[in-house]
Amino acid sequence: MSQYAVAKTDPLFGMLDMIGAPVFVVDRLPDGAFQLAYLNRFYRLNVGLDAEALTARPVAEIFPERTARLLAGNYMAALRKNGPLCYDELLLLDGNETWWRTSLSRAPGAEERLIGIAVEVTDMKEKEIRMAAEIANLDDSLAEVRTLSGLTAHDLRGPLGNVVSLSEIVLDGFQDLGDGKRGMIEACAQVARTSLKSISTLMARIGHDRPLTPILDTVDLGRVCAEVAALADPIGRLDIVHPHTVVESDHVVLQTALRNLVDNAVRYATSCIDITLAATAEDGMLTLVVSDDGPGFPEGVDPVERAVLPRIDSEPGGFGLGAVMRLLASRGGKLEHVACDAPGATLRVVIPGRIRTHAQAITA
Repeated sequence: MSQYAVAKTDPLFGMLDMIGAPVFVVDRLPDGAFQLAYLNRFYRLNVGLDAEALTARPVAEIFPERTARLLAGNYMAALRKNGPLCYDELLLLDGNETWWRTSLSRAPGAEERLIGIAVEVTDMKEKEIRMAAEIANLDDSLAEVRTLSGLTAHDLRGPLGNVVSLSEIVLDGFQDLGDGKRGMIEACAQVARTSLKSISTLMARIGHDRPLTPILDTVDLGRVCAEVAALADPIGRLDIVHPHTVVESDHVVLQTALRNLVDNAVRYATSCIDITLAATAEDGMLTLVVSDDGPGFPEGVDPVERAVLPRIDSEPGGFGLGAVMRLLASRGGKLEHVACDAPGATLRVVIPGRIRTHAQAITA
């Protein structure tokens, strides 16, 4: 019996067809596997997935290994939770990367059934990333303006100081003949003094400018790592080990940096990628390290130094390493190349944040 025939007899499925949003139903089978049981009418008509091909099949048969494991983890967490589980996830569907804002809840009267509402938010997430990049570029531009302003102000101090000194020399013993010249000279000197004071204030402000206090999001780093691994290596060719940790940091910047580093590592890794996280010696900062067992960088080549070249950002495929560096810098962070004796490449991200739970290494 097809899902549409079932819908005629199952009151729950018929009710879900009346909801004007994408809704899906997942069942946990006796062997512990999860099976997609139903896609409501709105889902079938608007999302573009083949409902007949997807339903009544284990999730592990529908999606690549890493994605299926990620989804199963979400479903298990929802079954264990008292109340809805809400999260954003990045999935590869029909060859396209899409963002979904998903809410999972237990179906009424069913211990092993979940009802999910999924809203695609790809456009919104892409705007967030573009805005983060634009803010980073703007921060670079403002830094240049601050530098030029400081240099210009510094260069003006000498001539203005000379005006004050020359005015004092001219006024020493100056005889006022009643034609107002003394007042004019004194006015010029006063303008120069006022300008010097303003320049001193400006330079003090420029010298004390610091990055704004970052706004920290609560980030499930384990979920982010699992999503990135599923996108970069969907079939599970490599062992990707990462911490199962909750942190507070800038979610967009952290995910963008991690995605870039893992994508690059997957290209060259032989068998494994290791992602580690630790608090730095500097208060309020996190260190994220991505290492692979590939050939590494050629001797004498520092990828971070190369990343500042314009051609890096013009490469096809999205966010280049140079753009990631600007993103991190705009938040008060940085990217570093770590030279190691072991084979492979190691890059380190330092970003404002803190660890909320202790890290536990797991394999994605």
